[in-house]
Amino acid sequence: MKRFFKKRDHRKILFWEISIQDYAIIERSGGYGTPGKLNSTILPSDKAAHYRALELIAKMEKVGYNEVTPLPAEQLGFSTTDAETQKEFLNCLELVSKGPANQFCFNPPASEDTLMELELELDIILPQSLRTFLLHYDGGFVCRDKTLKEITAKKMVPGSEEEFQFKLENSYPFFSVKEIKENYAYRNDIYWGSGIIPFCRTYNGEILTVWSVREAGQDSPVFDAFHEESPAVWKSLYTSFAYLFVDCIQHKGVFKTGWSEEA
Repeated sequence: MKRFFKKRDHRKILFWEISIQDYAIIERSGGYGTPGKLNSTILPSDKAAHYRALELIAKMEKVGYNEVTPLPAEQLGFSTTDAETQKEFLNCLELVSKGPANQFCFNPPASEDTLMELELELDIILPQSLRTFLLHYDGGFVCRDKTLKEITAKKMVPGSEEEFQFKLENSYPFFSVKEIKENYAYRNDIYWGSGIIPFCRTYNGEILTVWSVREAGQDSPVFDAFHEESPAVWKSLYTSFAYLFVDCIQHKGVFKTGWSEEA
C-alpha cells in the first residue's frame, strides 16, 4: 500500500506519503516539491501495520490532508548509478585532469571538510556522484568545440580574461561549493522548498538541480528547474549527476542524451 496526501498551510503546500513494507510503516513528509523527510515504524505484524496506517490516515485527514494522485516527479525515488556508468564517470573525471587545458576549465577540488560544512549549513545530504565530482573539482566547465572555433576566428589572446569570459558565457558551468550556497539560498527564498540543490546553469539561464538524499551514498535524478513551474512537474533529465557528466564530457560540453540541445 502507498497513499499520497497534500495540505495547504497558509502560503505553503505540504505533502504526506504513507506506505507499508512487510511489517514496517514508511512515512515521507515535507514541503511540496521537495524530497521530504523519512520516518519508519516497525509493527509486530502486517495486520498491525495495516491498522496503524489507517489510524494515521484518519488523523492526517482530520488536520486537513487530502488524498491525491501523485505527479510523476513526486513518485521518483532516489537513484543509483550502474557499474558501467560509474566506471565511465571516474574515467571522465580523470580525462578532465589530462586536458586539453584550453577546453577543460575546472577548479581544484573541494575538501571533505568543505562539503561537510555545506551539508550542515544547508541541512542537506549531497547525492553521491555530485559529491564525488566536487571532491575532484570545485566547479568548472567544458568549452565546446563551437566556442573554441569562434575564439580562433575572433583572434582572442590565449589565456586572456576576455577569452576566459567568452568561454564561460558560452558554456554550461558546474557550480562551485560557494555558488551552490549562493544559488540555494536565493532559489529557496524565492521559488523552491528545502532540499533542492542547484549545480549548473544552462545556456538560457535555467538551473539544473538534484535533490538532497536521505542517506550518504544515495544518488538523485537530475532535474531541469524550469522557473515558471512547480518543482513537482520539473522534467527529469538524467538518472544521476554521473550520467549527465559522462554525457557532457563525451560530447565536449553539450548535453545530448538526457536533454536535446544543439551543438
